[in-house]
Amino acid sequence: MTVSENRPSSANPEKTTGSGELNVRTILDGRFVQSEGYGTSPRIGRQDYHVIMTYDERQQNYRRWMFRSDGVVSESKGVWDADKKTMTWSTIGLPANTTFTVTTTITEDGFQETLQGKPLNQRKR
Repeated sequence: MTVSENRPSSANPEKTTGSGELNVRTILDGRFVQSEGYGTSPRIGRQDYHVIMTYDERQQNYRRWMFRSDGVVSESKGVWDADKKTMTWSTIGLPANTTFTVTTTITEDGFQETLQGKPLNQRKR
């Protein structure tokens, strides 16, 4: 069971909560972690998703691919902070004026994720 909390922002002024289920397992001789599940929220309804994560030996970094039932696909690179037990994923390939990060913190009960997206400040001409 997962629980999500969407905090107020300029795009969504009201706090909302959602829930879902997540199944996580290793695949391909333990080289990849696969997460499959769904979430529901008042704003978007039900959303199915599939996430694959790995450490890429050739690129010497962590990689993550996310696929959602609404057709959204994203690729991210990750940085592990062993002291804080957090993985910070930065989405790559976004438009020039946009950033999106996911920070995953390992807890005693599992993990907690914080998602943050924002447009970059545009230069004044």
